[in-house]
Amino acid sequence: MPLTISDLMSKMPGAFLPEKAPGLDAVIQFKFTGAEAGSWFATFKDGKCTVVQGDAPSPKMTLTLIQQTI
Repeated sequence: MPLTISDLMSKMPGAFLPEKAPGLDAVIQFKFTGAEAGSWFATFKDGKCTVVQGDAPSPKMTLTLIQQTI
């Protein structure tokens, strides 16, 4: 069974390695297109990562992922 966007985003906090990003304080917005279109954002602060579905009020960076059909 393929990994869904929801699955992927829910795994991000567990995959975050705070020792590799000391002092990181950032909000990253993810925008997905295609069959699972939607927005999510990840907040990195105090050595933790949290992920929420929706739009961040003021992200430091936005990544748009475009689904293409081949």
